[in-house]
Amino acid sequence: MPENRILYLDAYDSFSNNIITLLKDSLAVTVEIIKIDDPRFVLNDDAFQNCLSRYDAVVAGPGPGHPANPNNVGLIGKLWSLPDDCNLPVLGICLGFQSFALAFGAKIERLKEPRHGLVRRLTHCDRDIFSGIGELNATHYHSLHVRLDHDIEHHREARLWEPSRTCKQLVPLAWDVSDDANGAILVGARHCHKPYWGVQYHPESICSSGGADIFKKWWHEARRWNAGRMRTSVVPAALKTFETQPEKTIARASQREPSIVHWRKVLCHKALDVPDLVNYLRDQGDRSEPTLLESGLQDDKPVNPETGRFTIIGLPRTGALQILWSVKDQLLVIEEGGKVIYSRQTTIAEVFTALDEAIEKRRAHDGPAEVPFWGGLVGYISYEAGLETIDVLPAEVGSARPDVWFLLVERSIIIDHVAQEVYVQTIRDNDQTWLNDTKKLLQAPANHPLANRSMLDPDSAGHHVVAGPTQTEYCAKVRACQEQLRAGESYELCLTDQSLVYNPTHPWTLYQRLRKANPAPFGAYLHFATSHTHSGMKLDVIGSSPERFISWSRSGKCQFRPIKGTVKKTPGMTREEAEALLSSEKERAENLMIVDLIRHDLNGVAG
Repeated sequence: MPENRILYLDAYDSFSNNIITLLKDSLAVTVEIIKIDDPRFVLNDDAFQNCLSRYDAVVAGPGPGHPANPNNVGLIGKLWSLPDDCNLPVLGICLGFQSFALAFGAKIERLKEPRHGLVRRLTHCDRDIFSGIGELNATHYHSLHVRLDHDIEHHREARLWEPSRTCKQLVPLAWDVSDDANGAILVGARHCHKPYWGVQYHPESICSSGGADIFKKWWHEARRWNAGRMRTSVVPAALKTFETQPEKTIARASQREPSIVHWRKVLCHKALDVPDLVNYLRDQGDRSEPTLLESGLQDDKPVNPETGRFTIIGLPRTGALQILWSVKDQLLVIEEGGKVIYSRQTTIAEVFTALDEAIEKRRAHDGPAEVPFWGGLVGYISYEAGLETIDVLPAEVGSARPDVWFLLVERSIIIDHVAQEVYVQTIRDNDQTWLNDTKKLLQAPANHPLANRSMLDPDSAGHHVVAGPTQTEYCAKVRACQEQLRAGESYELCLTDQSLVYNPTHPWTLYQRLRKANPAPFGAYLHFATSHTHSGMKLDVIGSSPERFISWSRSGKCQFRPIKGTVKKTPGMTREEAEALLSSEKERAENLMIVDLIRHDLNGVAG
């Protein structure tokens, strides 16, 4: 029996992976994805029609922008004018639905109030793809809607399910009549005789009911249409792509075997003072600066023992492997032993290949199972590093500060604040002396030189000058974001800005003040310095945050844990008042958007 195949046209939406996953889980089909601006087909109709012949149906996905803009819909816009012998069933979702309706006479207008993350109960006709669906709650992410010029004041009358006088080919299937601000909104329709369907909501959302059933009903209708015309997809050869494999970067630089973790465990009878230990370590060894990923304590207990259990102190050697790359000059530099072993202008894809190779060549094993870090790369990736992947140009800035910078850590000390245990680890060969000496250090009595080394006056402050956006500038940016939302260019925007602080205090001193003023599950002090590259560049990162973006275990368990929906603890704020604020429609919508977004991210990870 031939394999059933669906083509998904991806309009660069933030929820596409959720739709694709639901299609695969609901239907016995293979789903293949191409972008709406695929260069093989945008200017070659014959090639596109030949491509479509390989599939049983198409899903035209959601995305930003307006359906009247060819750049926003790309290949989706070609579906509605295919020759009869090339026609195949299509399901349009949001932007795909708007493009479909626009092609057959509908108007696309802005809503009075955008609907993002809102869940509404739909009124449907109980036939076609809504047959037997029953009560249906749907999640909406849209600022535009389809107008068919229906007289909707009497929406309970039968003519609500009939084509309008101006759009005689479009048959309404579902409406949302619950919105007082926007009035009745068309949320489902089909073509009167062509195999085109569309919905103006997200069936795949975690809060949409009946999404799998809608896909099954559509797939049933699609297969019935194909069978009636004896249409079958052509078994294809593999589609060629224009992707190139990133160049192997450090394969010849180091051919080390995976590293064995050598370790010792130390029981602590009281909380270990992290700054004292780091200060001692800064004065020892080869004078390289420790790296610190700290889980903060309050009253000698973890601020959040679930997410902030471990503190990781890394002790990189002088001349340790470093990998750095900046958006500005696109230069990937790999340095080891104080020498540049690789330097080339390249894409962010090759940067990740270099990181993968470095990890694989030094992958550690046989360490303590409960410890999250045995040794490896420690560093950061800036937001700007990802701009290339979404075809956005970086801002014009003068700094060539690396947007990716990682450092190899072979020796480490891990503090388990819950079990009150400390692990001393190394992935260096023949490093038993350091292991034993460090274990003795951690077992030392209170009068050991390790104790009371920080001697920090937490209230002393260095001189500083802050430069940042003015209130007028910031408010203008807020209004610009709101306009983008109303225009359908995005469903949620996070406006951030840069403030520059001049402070002559040493970064380690600043971090000690920060951790005391704001103990948090995720604190960081990272020091980077190059020997030869970028004219001996130095950079320090300090941070304190309650939020973890992502974690994953060695067995493959992955978790996103963003923090959304918080209330400031102002004087007089009660739990009841806070819960009332957090249960508002706005807060629930924001949380729903984040949940659907991280589901998309997870669904995009192979395996």
